[in-house]
Amino acid sequence: MSCFETLERPPSPTHTSLPETNASHTVANLPCSEDKDLSDIPHVTYLPEDVSKIRRLLENFLPGELADIIVDKAEIWPYVAKSRNAYSSSCTALEGSDGNAQWCYLVSPAVPTLTRNGESIATAVRKVKFYIKSYESSWGDQRQSKTGPTFKTWFEASVLKQDEPGLKPYADENEPHDWFTSLSSPRPKYLNNLLPVDPLPEGGQPTDPTPSPFDSEDKKRWTVANDTLLDGQWQEIVWTPGQEDNSKGFFDTLTVGDRIVMMTRALAPGWINTIFNVRMEVFYSLPASAFEI
Repeated sequence: MSCFETLERPPSPTHTSLPETNASHTVANLPCSEDKDLSDIPHVTYLPEDVSKIRRLLENFLPGELADIIVDKAEIWPYVAKSRNAYSSSCTALEGSDGNAQWCYLVSPAVPTLTRNGESIATAVRKVKFYIKSYESSWGDQRQSKTGPTFKTWFEASVLKQDEPGLKPYADENEPHDWFTSLSSPRPKYLNNLLPVDPLPEGGQPTDPTPSPFDSEDKKRWTVANDTLLDGQWQEIVWTPGQEDNSKGFFDTLTVGDRIVMMTRALAPGWINTIFNVRMEVFYSLPASAFEI
C-alpha cells in the first residue's frame, strides 16, 4: 500500500502583488501516516509570499540588487515537493526481463510557471533534493554480514518534459507505475506479479512488448543513489547546477513545466530493494521582475 500525503500552508494576507502560478505551493511532509519510522525531515519552508516579504524587508536597508544576492546566497527559495511511503512493497529483479527490473516510484510536481498580466515570467530551478530510506536484501546472508554496498539496486531520475512527444501526460492523481506501464502497448515491457496480465492473443502466443518511449536511448537518466544503506536510514542527495557529479547536465534539461521521474532499479535476480520512503524537493528562484509593483 502506498501513502501520498500533501500538506498545504494557506497564504497569509500580504500587500505585495505576486504573479499567479500554475501550481499550488504545497509541501509534502514525511512521514506519512503509515510510515514505520516516524522520524521527520527538518527543513525550512518558504512560499513565494515569504520570499517577497524578506526581499521587501531587505530593501529598507539595501539596494534591490544586494537584496537579491542575499536572498540567493541564503537559498531563500520556494519549492514544490512530493513524498511517498510504500513500505509494504518492493521492487525485485525477478519481476523484470533478463533480471533487469525497473519500477516508476515517484513523479514530482511540475516546475511552476509564473504569469503577470497575461505574460509569462520564467523561474529557474536552483536545487533538487532527494530523500531516500530503503535497504537492500538478497537470498544470502548479506544483511547479517553487513558488507559494503553491492550496487545491485539503485535509483535513477529522468526529466519528463511538458507535452513531450510520444509520452502520455502524467496527472497528479495517477499511480506512477501504472502510468509508466501504460507507455508500453499492447503488453508492458516490465510486469509486476501483482499487476493484471493481459490475456494471450488468438493462437496462444504472447505478443512482443512494445518498448516504452521513456526507455529510448536518447532519454537520459541520471543515477541518484547506488549505495543503498543496510540500516534503512535516511539518505539525502542534493543536486545543484554546475556540479560535476551524477547530476551533470540535469539542470540544462529541466525547465518550467517539466517533472522529475524517480525510477528504482534491480539488476540481479534475488536482489530486493525494500523502500520505506522517497521524497523529492524542487527549489526554484523568482526573478526580480516578479516583485515589481
